[in-house]
Amino acid sequence: NIGDDVKRGLDKFSSLLATVPKFDYSQHSGEFSFVDVPMQDVLVVSTAAKRSNDEIEIQMQNQKAWIDKVMASNGLVANGPLRIVTTEFTSDTYAFDVVQTIRKADAPEGQAAGEKMILSMEGPVSYVQLPARRVAMTTYTGPAPGLPRIRDVLRAWAMTHGADTDDRPYEEYLSGIELMRADDAKFNVYWPLKKQ
Repeated sequence: NIGDDVKRGLDKFSSLLATVPKFDYSQHSGEFSFVDVPMQDVLVVSTAAKRSNDEIEIQMQNQKAWIDKVMASNGLVANGPLRIVTTEFTSDTYAFDVVQTIRKADAPEGQAAGEKMILSMEGPVSYVQLPARRVAMTTYTGPAPGLPRIRDVLRAWAMTHGADTDDRPYEEYLSGIELMRADDAKFNVYWPLKKQ
């Protein structure tokens, strides 16, 4: 009987290891950490582009323009860097959300979301209140086309440190969209985690 239990345990362990991405995160120069993100008010536009760096950048700029218009008409300001949330990354297309954390212009910078705001929307923009959550995080300096690998490296690190990833990964574009392909472009990379 003990042999059967050991065999079942080893089978489960093998199955778990098969789900961990095979990336050597020890070679990544950024720091890894688990972070608690507070509830946030955000404006979101979902979009997709062909897997071309130019096409992706144009889509990001176009959707950011819609978000900027809604912010201006509602007396809002950015409450953090612009972020891109990956929905689907295939050989042909890249589907993603352009997301901006927001606050009222007279609210303190970095303030967590409170009661849901009443806003007037335009075009494809929607307003969402994201719940507080725990995420795995790392930093990355380099051109944006290197981000898919960093997302996998982060997921591998999180899973080998006892956390299960959940939902969709996202990046904060600390250098902005305009400089996203520069060798010194800076990003914070996040992957939400399942609640324990």
